[in-house]
Amino acid sequence: MSQAALSRPRPAKTERKSVRPVLSVVEDHGPTRSTVSVGLIVIIALAGFIGAPLVLNTVRAELSFSMRDDQVQLDKLTQENEDLLVKVQSVSSPESLRRFADKHQMVPATNPGYITLKSRKIEGGSPAK
Repeated sequence: MSQAALSRPRPAKTERKSVRPVLSVVEDHGPTRSTVSVGLIVIIALAGFIGAPLVLNTVRAELSFSMRDDQVQLDKLTQENEDLLVKVQSVSSPESLRRFADKHQMVPATNPGYITLKSRKIEGGSPAK
């Protein structure tokens, strides 16, 4: 140590007065309502986070089954439509129409005629044979 440091006088000891507050024991009254309400909110939120995906997946599954059933029904109706188109084409063929006309004693049409209402006469045309 240096001489200057040794020659300096030490400060006198001062008495410290500690200021401490007076402490007392306080009774615990249990959880307050805000703690309970926060707990309920957390539980409801967790239930929502768990329940929402379950509900969405259930709805998607029901929609998927419904779409499948609708697709099966659409396929059946498409097949029925194709069968009816084949039947209509076979019935409307010239040979089929000729047989139907012969069976019902129908004759081919000739030149069409017109009826004039004022004179009550048939103009043009020829009778069917």
